[in-house]
Amino acid sequence: LYLALILLSPPPMITRPSEKTCRSRKSLKDPLNLASLADVGSIDLSVIIPAYNETSRLPSMLETTLNHLNSISIRQTCTYELVIVEDGSKDDTSALALELGQQHLNRDIRVVTLEKNLGKGGAVRHGMLHARGNRLLMVDADGASRFED
Repeated sequence: LYLALILLSPPPMITRPSEKTCRSRKSLKDPLNLASLADVGSIDLSVIIPAYNETSRLPSMLETTLNHLNSISIRQTCTYELVIVEDGSKDDTSALALELGQQHLNRDIRVVTLEKNLGKGGAVRHGMLHARGNRLLMVDADGASRFED
């Protein structure tokens, strides 16, 4: 039974050195090291956004998300970050995410670029393992569900 489990298990995911860093408006050229899930949370909420070829949908989703998080009732009681995990896209999702981050100077938007497409589950897993929040929330970049809900 144990041998079957070992033989049938998928290989472990390998995190490449560049995937242990992120870029943000504060560090466009020099990537910052990512936090670890083992670290003590430094903010209230981390919003993980897996993104694969999302240049057409990311701007409106991000605007909706930030409008909700910047509402007076939330802004006064909650610190947050957005972690956009770009999952090996073929378009310019990372560049667009960084550009959008530049437009929101008072918000912490971090962009992690995975070298190889790991699928949605892999991107979510990576974001969750490297978030700084005491609470973690995953939101689709395509806006499939309203953030307010």
